[in-house]
Amino acid sequence: MLSIVRHRFFEGGALPDAYEADGMGVALNTDFRVWLRYDYLRVDHVGMTDEEFAWAVTGWCCKSSTPDASPDFIMQAITWFHSCADSERISRITVTPLMRETMSSQPRLSCLFWDFKAIWDSFKQQYDMDLFSCGEIHWWEFLRLLKGLKADTPYAQLKHMRGVSRADFLHDDKGMKSERQKEWSLLVCEREFMAFPEKW
Repeated sequence: MLSIVRHRFFEGGALPDAYEADGMGVALNTDFRVWLRYDYLRVDHVGMTDEEFAWAVTGWCCKSSTPDASPDFIMQAITWFHSCADSERISRITVTPLMRETMSSQPRLSCLFWDFKAIWDSFKQQYDMDLFSCGEIHWWEFLRLLKGLKADTPYAQLKHMRGVSRADFLHDDKGMKSERQKEWSLLVCEREFMAFPEKW
């Protein structure tokens, strides 16, 4: 049976700020700015050893931990918090090789690092919130606001543009096909321009 954790029952009066399991615990820095840095380094920490990576993110993400908390446990806590506790669910799913292949072949539609300007624009447009001057925002709350952005915001439009395929765009209306093909060529150019650099 899974351990009973208060956040899953919306208890405690606030979003989680610590991870506890097996008698150990880690107090976490919850501000979204910290986790944006973690998200960046998690994707690309070329030139760093695993130990250097763990030391860097532990310094950013953790406020304190119990004396018996191992480095592996602390990284488990960081992964748990970054995923909004979804790592618990994912760890219990059997992922087949076909599922892995399918997921890895999907185009990447967003990157919090490269898309910061579109995210900033979108938060200002929809929530009238300036991410450069606002106070602390809990990481889970930041992700909730990010996922709630409407289709007409710059970040949502950017993701949509990257995900458009030729089949989605062209149709069988013979009167429009040649014009649509020209438009598709322009769209392909725009998608390439909006793509992520190969190296960070």
